[in-house]
Amino acid sequence: MTSFKTLFFAALGLVTAMSGLAASATAASGSMDLRVKPERLAEWNDWRFGLFIHWGPWSQTEVGYIWKMVLEDPPGVRERRFDLWKTFKPTQFDPKKWARAAKDAGMKYVVFIAKHHDGFNNYDTKLSGYKVTAPECPFSKAPNADLTRAVLDAFRDEGLAVGLYYSHIDWHHPDGKYFSRGHWDYDPGRIERDPASWERFADYEIGQLRELLTNYGKIDLLWFDIRWPFAGSGMERSTNERVRASVLTLLATMKELQPDLIYNDRGLDLYGGFHTPEQRVPATGFPGSWETSLTITNNRGYWFKGDGVSAKTPAELIRTLVDIASKGGNLLLNVGPRADGELAAGEYESLAGMGAWLRVNGESIYGTRRSPFLDLPWGRATTKGRRIFLHVFDWPGSGDLFVPGLQTPVHKAWLLSDAQKKPLPVSAAGGGQTLTVGKDPGATGAAVIALEFASDPTVKNSLYHSAGTILELPAARATLLSAQASYNYGQNVAHGDFIENLRPPNDRVSWTITLARAEKFRVEVNYAVQHAEAGGMFRLEIDNTTFSVRTQGTADWKGSILNVPGKDKHGERDNRWVFKPFSVGEVSLAAGDHTVTIVPEKIAKSHLMYLKAVRLVPIP
Repeated sequence: MTSFKTLFFAALGLVTAMSGLAASATAASGSMDLRVKPERLAEWNDWRFGLFIHWGPWSQTEVGYIWKMVLEDPPGVRERRFDLWKTFKPTQFDPKKWARAAKDAGMKYVVFIAKHHDGFNNYDTKLSGYKVTAPECPFSKAPNADLTRAVLDAFRDEGLAVGLYYSHIDWHHPDGKYFSRGHWDYDPGRIERDPASWERFADYEIGQLRELLTNYGKIDLLWFDIRWPFAGSGMERSTNERVRASVLTLLATMKELQPDLIYNDRGLDLYGGFHTPEQRVPATGFPGSWETSLTITNNRGYWFKGDGVSAKTPAELIRTLVDIASKGGNLLLNVGPRADGELAAGEYESLAGMGAWLRVNGESIYGTRRSPFLDLPWGRATTKGRRIFLHVFDWPGSGDLFVPGLQTPVHKAWLLSDAQKKPLPVSAAGGGQTLTVGKDPGATGAAVIALEFASDPTVKNSLYHSAGTILELPAARATLLSAQASYNYGQNVAHGDFIENLRPPNDRVSWTITLARAEKFRVEVNYAVQHAEAGGMFRLEIDNTTFSVRTQGTADWKGSILNVPGKDKHGERDNRWVFKPFSVGEVSLAAGDHTVTIVPEKIAKSHLMYLKAVRLVPIP
């Protein structure tokens, strides 16, 4: 039976949250609910902004990419990487300084590395000698040698919530290396051939989580990375019952020790609380709860990259935070301290810049909800009750800011940076409302205008065209009518933000657009199709104008579904998602509303295409 799926409203959260998908969440432990408590997840979501800290012996390499150890280093080099702990002595380690900087930046929580993929423990575990408090580590003699305790105490003292990162995989553990992706001895089949080996490794992680949740006070958040082989993540369930039993035991242990824990989606079957895209902001956000982790420094990886690496500017980071908040997500901003324990000056400067902006405009970020607008050509928006906050990235040179589609009269408008809240004039115009905002206030990153309403505000959504500019109709902003096609958010592949599995005869992808004036356009479709799959047919309709299109190949499929930097030992790079724009014709459109629709007609082999966008390019 055909069903309607409207992608934009899914992005607004009108879909079932991921944490609610585990219909039988009591399977592992009698009556215990293994999901994150909804009220705790809502509390976490209101925090909006946190600090991620990747740190440990690996910081001595000045290589931000820890996967280099197993994917690129020759055998002799990679084995020596495991001895970095024997020279780890961070003489400038001052977690109180980190915590003050985070608080001043406007952050509400921290996530610190307890154990990363290399297996080194930044805390005083009793289950391994490979730890910062062992005599072989020079820093073990310091009074704050238990790095995890020192960090948690410092951030709690500043009033921040505290979280720990823990890698499911472990390249150092004698059993764990066989179940750790990327390790040269990786052997997932060992789970069935040697179940005792698997049980030892699973028990090791469960035991370590028991230590962390027993000996370090209240932990607000556990941030898991990668996953055990066959353990489900995100919207995936575990495919191996032995592994799933271990996952459920892990969850039950966590909930038993600290019932109010918040945790992410990686390796936790269907029970994880939030999605975790890395180094990117999804075009729509994710349905349900989500958080982007992003490095404050540029170049590759989360760890220390050397003192010569630049930091992202406060303006860049502010706009990223605004973009994420407008889509209902959190920003977990990562720093990679140097081997001596200090941050680079540029990292402190960027954090301070964000804090200065948030002290003025934090009301528009913390505790807000997703934007009600499909598209704002000059910035983003968030909401809180009967207020809409407009974040203006591109200030209008005319001094008049048009808010497209806003239907409800504005009771009052003012700049958040104006302590006097001087009202800004508002008038209805062209299917929306115009604010007389005057001269650019010169805000770093974004100026924020608060709109207050006497009733719940309503918005008529369309993709609005500014005369003479290219109008992009992304898959993320489409309405999809289909029984089987879906929008790919990029959860389980390195690519995302496209529509896949379109099939005739009933599927439809459509957009509503609004033109300010009559204009002629070249129509382009941006899609990906392997050469062997090319030759399918679809119609593109704009009102009563129809274009019949045969798909053309964009690349050969090289065969690998992994997308990791450097040489991929599992095969060549996957080229299924090489997108290219193709011109399909020209059209003249009058001012006003129009509908653009794509209708699949014939599939050449197994699929039609991966659809990224339609573009209308003005013809002078």
